[in-house]
Amino acid sequence: MPPLPLPRRPYKSRAIWDVTRKPGASKMSYVRAVLYELQPTRFSDIDIPATMLSIRQNASILYNTVSEVTQIVYEFVKHLDRREWTMIGAFGIWLYVVRFAHRVLDAGPM
Repeated sequence: MPPLPLPRRPYKSRAIWDVTRKPGASKMSYVRAVLYELQPTRFSDIDIPATMLSIRQNASILYNTVSEVTQIVYEFVKHLDRREWTMIGAFGIWLYVVRFAHRVLDAGPM
């Protein structure tokens, strides 16, 4: 005889985070949501050596990627002239004006 299926329970995490999205949500509701997400896991089910190896590999990849991207961005920014900085500033102002207009006119998501 096969085992009986467990009864389905509503997804509690979603309900807890919905409370934090309500207007005027208290700081305590955020604390409850974060603590719910950080509740203990069963470490006996986790393969610790494999997990540690994976963390080390991912950290190494992340470090190398971030350092390369930072160097590329620095070199790019270092060689910008006044006209290019003006264009970047104009784009930032335009973006701010569009977002402001959307907010004032309630024109939908932006």
